[in-house]
Amino acid sequence: MAIVYELFYHVLYKLLPESIYNKNLEYLLKTRFSVFPKGPYFRDTIRDLLVDGIFNVDDVTWQRQRKTISVELYSAKFRQLTTESLVELVHARLLPVLENVVNKSTTIDLQDVLLILTFENVCMIAFGVDPGCLRLGLPEIPFAKAFEGATEATLLRFFTPTFIWKAMRCLDLGSEKKLGTSIKGVDEFAGEVIKTRKKELSLQTEDERRRSDLLTVFMRLKDEQGKPFLDKFLRDICVNFILAGRDTSSVALSWFFWLLEKNPMIEEKILAEICRIVNERDELKNKRELEIPLIFRPEEIKKMDYLQASLSETLRLYPSVPVDHKEVNVPKTKKTYCKSKECRKHTLHKVTQYKKGKDSLAAQGKRRYDRKQSGYGGQTKPVFHKKAKTTKKIVLRLQCQGCKHVSQHPIKVSARKRPCRSIIVLVLLCCIDELMFCVFVFAEVQTL
Repeated sequence: MAIVYELFYHVLYKLLPESIYNKNLEYLLKTRFSVFPKGPYFRDTIRDLLVDGIFNVDDVTWQRQRKTISVELYSAKFRQLTTESLVELVHARLLPVLENVVNKSTTIDLQDVLLILTFENVCMIAFGVDPGCLRLGLPEIPFAKAFEGATEATLLRFFTPTFIWKAMRCLDLGSEKKLGTSIKGVDEFAGEVIKTRKKELSLQTEDERRRSDLLTVFMRLKDEQGKPFLDKFLRDICVNFILAGRDTSSVALSWFFWLLEKNPMIEEKILAEICRIVNERDELKNKRELEIPLIFRPEEIKKMDYLQASLSETLRLYPSVPVDHKEVNVPKTKKTYCKSKECRKHTLHKVTQYKKGKDSLAAQGKRRYDRKQSGYGGQTKPVFHKKAKTTKKIVLRLQCQGCKHVSQHPIKVSARKRPCRSIIVLVLLCCIDELMFCVFVFAEVQTL
């Protein structure tokens, strides 16, 4: 798997057109977001796992799901659930596991532990159930194993030609066999939780009325026709939410602690800031003992400016979502003026596209870095010898349907003009400033 990653990131992605400028990224991901959908290739590749969830739909369906989820994410009940679940997991689960490792003088993979922590947290938020992964000994849970296997096998599809993995799926071989088994485990777990929750909600107990997890909230809502959402839709919403919140948060936390270990001066400043805020508590001012365990209040977290800056710098240097796949809606036909002698009028043209020029493998547009040696907080700015990493141009080929006259129109990527009409791989390089709008907002909130 590691060899496949190296092959993709160092060789294959360089063959595709890319954009790394802030204005272009804003144009693609915000200004003209509807023009650049995920596209059929991406949706078909991950459909078996995410089906019709928010990360695998476009246009009106995406807008409808996003609007509904956003309302719930920013509700007071949902934030309270997130806070309570994190407090429970950190103090009752995570700290005992770490203390046990220290007492036994053994080693542990912190990245795996943080992944389990965020997985449990997002499961409690999405399904309202506790998988029970974060315990002494880190037991293997069937649902967690199935979900991990499904995501790995789905990711492998992006490195495999489409006709090959589709053939493997038909023959039930290799990674596709593993994917099918894993998705079956995920569906069984989700189906059982949904079935149990419906029975609990039908009883209308006091505990069920106070539930604010994502599954329960959507069970209470109605679709556009005034009917309850289908079990399939509920499954898709929760599975997509788990995928979004699990890896993003754990990756950010892993890089954060790694950078702290490499920069002890920053760690000291963060601890000093925390101690200063704790010393401002009324209990210490009145010479009373602090409550144990020490739990930070929302107003105290807002005062931790240096901690927030360090987390933001971590996300800037090592984005949790470094690659985003986008396609462009290219019209198959377009009515435009034909300059041939036969027509000389506006006619219908067939639109195709192709790449023209040298690619980045010809060592065009190499970049170097100007690093300020000022510790962890130093700025890293890219200095480009040329404006693009590749000299390839995307050319539209327009063929008149009447006289078959052909004209070519190179497309330039700029903030004001439409970017290249082709499959675009957005490589959010760690050295580019102000790219954090691509990281999921709720993932950063959970990190805090």
